[in-house]
Amino acid sequence: MTLPPNNFRNDPAGHVGNQCGHLCIGLAAYALLGIYGGAGVVLIAAAYFIIVEGLVQRLSLFWDSVEDAAFVTAGAGFLLAYETGYSVPVVLVIAAWLAFGAWIRR
Repeated sequence: MTLPPNNFRNDPAGHVGNQCGHLCIGLAAYALLGIYGGAGVVLIAAAYFIIVEGLVQRLSLFWDSVEDAAFVTAGAGFLLAYETGYSVPVVLVIAAWLAFGAWIRR
């Protein structure tokens, strides 16, 4: 079972929830592959974009696919940022990014 692609037009709460889910996918994937550092983040991003967005969802909503993969990458990158002491700026950027996405969907 797969969820159909959705860019959550006129649904700011849906957008935020969806992207938080993608952040969690990235966090979980990096927690499993964390020994690879920055290369692990790139591997997770590429694998998610190619497998889930490319093969499963067929890039039917291209910008939604890019945005989803970017949030998976941000989730994976957060743990790397945490390990290097940059978690606060990363959280602020992700929060601003989520707020902007919600704002344009209001």
